[in-house]
Amino acid sequence: KVSPASLVTGIVQANRYSPSVTFELERPPLVAEKPRNWCHQLWMDTKNCTSACCVKLRGWVLCQ
Repeated sequence: KVSPASLVTGIVQANRYSPSVTFELERPPLVAEKPRNWCHQLWMDTKNCTSACCVKLRGWVLCQ
């Protein structure tokens, strides 16, 4: 068995992988705020759709 830490060390040293910046997406609030205008509504819809897509993609790719 190989520990995750030693696996990362090995693939970084072999130049098979280069570390990258990681980030976490915020989950949409449970209580949706009321949009102030059409532009704000469009922005909220975009954020919610992007977040839902990332959650779905994370499930497919990372098996979470």
